[in-house]
Amino acid sequence: MGNGDERRFDVMVIGGGVAGVCAAIQSARLGASTALIERELVLGGNSASHFKLHIEGCHHYHPWGRETGIVEELEAEAAWRGAYIEPSGGMSGYFNSQWSEILLEACEAAGVTVYLKTLALEPDMRNGRIVAVHAQDMLRHQRVRLAVGSVVIDASGDGDLAAAAGASYRMGREAAGEFGQRSAPEVADNRMMGHALQFMMRDTGRPVKFVPPPGTPIYETDDDLPMYRHGAWDPNAPMPIIWQAQYGGALDTVHDDREIYRHLLRMVYGLVDHLKNRSDHGAENYELYWI
Repeated sequence: MGNGDERRFDVMVIGGGVAGVCAAIQSARLGASTALIERELVLGGNSASHFKLHIEGCHHYHPWGRETGIVEELEAEAAWRGAYIEPSGGMSGYFNSQWSEILLEACEAAGVTVYLKTLALEPDMRNGRIVAVHAQDMLRHQRVRLAVGSVVIDASGDGDLAAAAGASYRMGREAAGEFGQRSAPEVADNRMMGHALQFMMRDTGRPVKFVPPPGTPIYETDDDLPMYRHGAWDPNAPMPIIWQAQYGGALDTVHDDREIYRHLLRMVYGLVDHLKNRSDHGAENYELYWI
């Protein structure tokens, strides 16, 4: 449909995940007029309630470690507001739907102009610099041109806009000698971090049957499991969340995404089948609630 009115900003951030939100907040606090473009209707990226990926982890490596700065501000507000849920013992918590609202409020309080359900399409280039971003407002069904005077931060995860603007990028693992990384391979390769699916099970208070779909892998014993033994499975928790299915690091996690997803989905069904149908794990009353 038609084009919307053009607006101009000093700084434009593409992607409303935690990295993009923090960048936008700091930019606005420093006095720059800042826009944040997010393709979903909520902020948070993978940490939003529809993905439920936690943003903590420092304490796993040091007992007194914690996330600090803007992230700590956001986590503290989430804890105060009851947006933080600990689903089962030993598993990192996740945020409920209030988390995205907390992020939006923090952005608006800092003076960030937030464009939700807006997809950044392509950069408008001049002399090798981005002078504007063309985007699709999917709520109003109109294309908008947002001019930018200084900086564009592509925090989308995919980096499509940055690549379209000619920014250099690389995929895979670099050789150990390039940056002196002792844990890197001796020779560079194309391996990447794999994709993961997590799932939730819910205690219904009564026996629930699980019939695995055709093609589900059979994990008869614990030794057959593809990754960790039982992850965060807790038969005493009313709603355990389990992060146990990961795959795809040896493939192209961009272009092979559909294949990886289907494989992960079968892994999840196999894990649920293992918990419910292969020996007694205390899962008789649990149903697969969410993936």
